[in-house]
Amino acid sequence: MQQIINNVICDFRDADRVSGRYGSDRHYESLWKTKAGSWFLLHEGNLWDKIINGKWNIFPTTESGAKDFLLKHMKIQDLDNYFPDSYRTA
Repeated sequence: MQQIINNVICDFRDADRVSGRYGSDRHYESLWKTKAGSWFLLHEGNLWDKIINGKWNIFPTTESGAKDFLLKHMKIQDLDNYFPDSYRTA
């Protein structure tokens, strides 16, 4: 899947899905990292949303935003895998 976001061609075919979660309104939210090191949040609604909008909602984020996503949703293993030097075990 390719999309142009903020004048950058983002190719998600080679990106790594870091983590994801289902929201209370049946949407799926996932964090991705491209091979070039860019971070993105992908918000997938239901199929009806896809039909109406014609595409999924993809939002660029920063490394800090990626950490916040993982912390907010208690994805400790993913946090440790992608940011091993950021936190210590008590």
